[in-house]
Amino acid sequence: MKFFNFTALVFSFFIISCGSGSGGGLDPHLSVEELLELQQAVEINLVGKWRIRRPSGSISAKNSSLTNSCDIDQIEFLNNNTYLLNVSYTEAGKSELSYKLYKGVYEIKFTDSDLDAEIEHVVLMGTDYVTASAVPDQGSVATINEIILNEEADDISFSIKLEEDTSAVCLIDSAVSLAGDKQEKLEPNAPEDSNHFKIQQEWRMISIVSLIDENETTLDICQWFTDDFYDRCYSQETNSFESNCAQPVALTLIFSGYGTYLFSYFDINNQIISSEKGEWRWISGTEIPYSSFQVRFEEDSWDDASTIVISELNETVFAVQEIANEQDSSGTLVEVQTTYSFQLSSLPYSNSTCGDLTN
Repeated sequence: MKFFNFTALVFSFFIISCGSGSGGGLDPHLSVEELLELQQAVEINLVGKWRIRRPSGSISAKNSSLTNSCDIDQIEFLNNNTYLLNVSYTEAGKSELSYKLYKGVYEIKFTDSDLDAEIEHVVLMGTDYVTASAVPDQGSVATINEIILNEEADDISFSIKLEEDTSAVCLIDSAVSLAGDKQEKLEPNAPEDSNHFKIQQEWRMISIVSLIDENETTLDICQWFTDDFYDRCYSQETNSFESNCAQPVALTLIFSGYGTYLFSYFDINNQIISSEKGEWRWISGTEIPYSSFQVRFEEDSWDDASTIVISELNETVFAVQEIANEQDSSGTLVEVQTTYSFQLSSLPYSNSTCGDLTN
């Protein structure tokens, strides 16, 4: 049910109760079911990708000798109560911006009202957060207050304070008031039973298989983990690995309805240790609708995007193919067809055993 219908409902209750005089009339309060529907409508309006307008004198240009003042660049609220929070900052002694992404679970606390559904605050929690009977007063990653959504839900303003889980990167001493705009939704008219909605889950990678000139090769997923580990932990200057640098044991992939994809690497404690974010979109005009899509990094052109073909997609299984021309050891171009297989991340899974990646 649309939000303006609920607004009209509340207004009609008000008119009836006030116009009926002291001799009785309808109870102006909403029923529990009506209030829950109102809250659900507000949460639907909150879901989406919100790009934050950069305020004048943004804090990322200021350096700190300890931790950094961070700018909030983007917040994306997904349908499954997952959020993606992007921040940028400038490290002391450096001029270029650095970026950090936080992912976890969000919860909404509504005001105690039986006439309307207004958000009191939103808490951004870590990936290991377990929903409780009461919404916490403070998030572990961030706490968002003073939220104002317009009726069309394409504009938002709020106050946000970064919390303890960000303190290794950002200063967390005060809240900041921000405003943002909702980005356009991908394929707003897609059928509800189409791949467009089936793909919007968190998937865990379980295997990689390549056909190189029609010769099948099973690729070790540990190679992906090794590449990530080396990128984060190996120093060319010292020719050594950073001590106590976490090794990845699992990899998931999220697609959002607003064109975001996100690879997340997890350590043995199921904590995100690195991520890789980009954009995706469907390829139009295919024989089977919503069967092929493109992916790119946000700074790249769509002309250079990779094309991905879906080979299987249902409620629990997701498999895609990518075809590319690569040079072999002799410099000859060969066709490489790679199949990536995933399962729903909430299903039981044993982490990959890759041993010590420093070896």
